[in-house]
Amino acid sequence: MALVSGHAPQPTKEPEVELVTVLEAGEPIALSLAKASLDEAGIKYILTPDEAPPSPFRPKYFWGFQPSVAIPCRIEVAPEDEKEARALLEPLRNPDPNFNGT
Repeated sequence: MALVSGHAPQPTKEPEVELVTVLEAGEPIALSLAKASLDEAGIKYILTPDEAPPSPFRPKYFWGFQPSVAIPCRIEVAPEDEKEARALLEPLRNPDPNFNGT
């Protein structure tokens, strides 16, 4: 292996993409359903925890599925996927109050 003089190549910076929030939720089951719906549709998303002060009743970091712990999160997508993502997530954003589970 030979060393070459000169400057090391600089990593290329990815272009910044403006994201759109399509769901805000804190229930782990709702977030799991939302992620599964977007994954199945092939929509790329980012799950971002909301900034909230630490609480003795809520851990600072969420490392697993704990149904008793609700941590508010946002699901964000690229603007071109917003319409489809909102349509998929509509039942989670506005649940039918008349749904009886059957």
